[in-house]
Amino acid sequence: MTLSSQAGASLRKSLGGSDPDPRALETIVEAQPPSVEVARRIGFALTALHDYDAARARDELLQAIVEAPGYGLSYIYLSQAWAALGYHEKALAAAEQASRHAELLSPEQRLQADAIVAVARSDWPRAAELYQSLSNLKPQEPDYLLKRIDAQIAGDMGKQAQVTLAAVNRLPGMDSDPRGELAAARIARNLDDVRTEAEHAQKAIEKATQRDATGLLADAQLTLADAQERLGQLTEARANLLLGAANYRDVRNPRGEINARRALGRIASVEHNSPQAREEYQRAMAL
Repeated sequence: MTLSSQAGASLRKSLGGSDPDPRALETIVEAQPPSVEVARRIGFALTALHDYDAARARDELLQAIVEAPGYGLSYIYLSQAWAALGYHEKALAAAEQASRHAELLSPEQRLQADAIVAVARSDWPRAAELYQSLSNLKPQEPDYLLKRIDAQIAGDMGKQAQVTLAAVNRLPGMDSDPRGELAAARIARNLDDVRTEAEHAQKAIEKATQRDATGLLADAQLTLADAQERLGQLTEARANLLLGAANYRDVRNPRGEINARRALGRIASVEHNSPQAREEYQRAMAL
């Protein structure tokens, strides 16, 4: 049995006999992991990242690095996990390690490493260019275009992001994917179109609920709360922030909960409720 076959069999066995995401397994096999144990941990990490459980992904990837400290793919996904948890410096360090250990990776994975370094350094034009190159390699993969949109928004390229979003929406399956609605909401916010932001955020909540995607649901609730706060709908915003904070806690995402608590503190300040504002800011600081 080849190593890639062993990795696939081990992943299926470890997941209780069910098949992992085929794209995740393909990614692992293409990168020729040095052992079945490393492949298994990366497989779990990819599943966790897909489920917005960045803390679990981080834990699995740190163990994979202990097993094989020179294996570049682990650092690629560890950088993503650290970024999702809000640790910018750690994300940059992992991204740079991925570049140092990229010689054994496939061309696609080397591009991924370069893109993650660009994101960690806030080089948004370079990141957008690299994610377009990755999308050219795999035109049916929405993740790369969605990451390109994130880079374009961060680089204040809202109009270009709209063009990228149109390409995302043409891909199969995106009509039920909450990530497309979230991207549309973020673009609307970048373009200062608050009502459109709220509309897309509400649709993202509905789609994330249908998929039972807790992490995406929390993102959508915070996005909707942002629009509601700017529209003066403070009661509705507070309700969504409380729901979002609880959902972030469920998926062990402290960065998301911190953002929710800060927004709750800001609303309390606007309402001249100083004790509540102080409590929310203190909870954010504790996190």
